[in-house]
Amino acid sequence: MNKKLISHRYSQPFSIVREGVAIGSTAFVFGAIVWVYVCAAFAWMFILFGIWALYFFRDPVRIAPDTPGVAVSPADGLIVSVDQRKFERAPNQEDMHCIGIFMNALDVHVNRMPLAAEVTEITYIKGRFLNATLDKSSTENERCIYTCKMKDGTTFFVVQIAGLVARRIVSFCTQGAQLTLGERFGLIRFGSRVDLYLPQNFSILVKEGQRTLAGETVMAQKR
Repeated sequence: MNKKLISHRYSQPFSIVREGVAIGSTAFVFGAIVWVYVCAAFAWMFILFGIWALYFFRDPVRIAPDTPGVAVSPADGLIVSVDQRKFERAPNQEDMHCIGIFMNALDVHVNRMPLAAEVTEITYIKGRFLNATLDKSSTENERCIYTCKMKDGTTFFVVQIAGLVARRIVSFCTQGAQLTLGERFGLIRFGSRVDLYLPQNFSILVKEGQRTLAGETVMAQKR
């Protein structure tokens, strides 16, 4: 497995992702050592970084809607594109709705499933680290593609895309996992993007410039 793709499952909800706890704690320890043996002013750099790490890796509770057939946002952030495009893994190479969501360094970076489905395939693709607000980052940047199939056979795709400073994509699930609407499936650090590909039998309910909350904001309705 690629070292940048780490699979694990969280059995309990976390207010802070464990990676954040580890990074924040390490920063606080270094800050304390520097405070004692160097100087307090320099120690504050580590302390502030530790506080920021805990904030960045926060994982708030989200309540998914109970309306049948709705797709929710897989990420917190800003919708930077809503269009139709071909996706290389789509059945029969058909055009699909594509919604691109950019996550800046202050957004929650835990990603959630837009629809209840089985993750039938997870594919990691090496690539560049272009600014994630650019559309070409969808096809040129390092990314992780989740192929998902609903119980009725509908296939959709979620793509985690590394951004300009993101260097690590983390998966919380494995191939074959059955995930519910709004369930956590991964995260990216730090600024990054998530693209959601839906088939034509969905009506898109969002537009560019809109902000989203993972697991809560309704993106589309299945017809």
